Amino acid sequence: MKIFKKKKGFTVIEVLVAAGIIAILVIMAGALSSKFALRRSVDQVAFKITSSLNLVKLQAARNGVQYQAELSYDTTGNKLKIETKMGDSNRFSDFADISPSSTEQITMLTDYEIIPSNTSVQFNPNQTVGGSGTIQIKPKDVNASVDKCGVIVISPFGRIRTVTGHWDFGTSECKPIFDEQAQP
Repeated sequence: MKIFKKKKGFTVIEVLVAAGIIAILVIMAGALSSKFALRRSVDQVAFKITSSLNLVKLQAARNGVQYQAELSYDTTGNKLKIETKMGDSNRFSDFADISPSSTEQITMLTDYEIIPSNTSVQFNPNQTVGGSGTIQIKPKDVNASVDKCGVIVISPFGRIRTVTGHWDFGTSECKPIFDEQAQP
């Protein structure tokens, strides 16, 4: 019988196979992480817009006067500007420069656009809204790398909610993500 010697290391082939497997895993992780970052940034923009509008709504309730949020989207810079102005009464205010207004700019990804259905929303102290509508965050075209979308819905009763989902180019709408097992 031959006595086998114990090896004290790896062969070149074993090292190359291990390096190849690691390289494939790194490439797959990179592709998945970039798509995840794009999807996550759509969520962040949607929730940032929602937070800004909720802050305006809370200011109206706290100060007892109307506040107005003016939305304007710059297509060249891909930025949504939310300008907040305070009114002079609790109903049907004049939104002239009574107090210093605040402005927030939210930058969107280059493959996406933000479409507000209403450019001005008035928040009343009793939590109702004048100028309700929706704000869509959607891919610009079919060739977008990610189909994630978001819709911010502002109801006349003051409720602001955010729905995220996948953009359906056939119907031009944001299909919400839901758990099919939770449906009755």
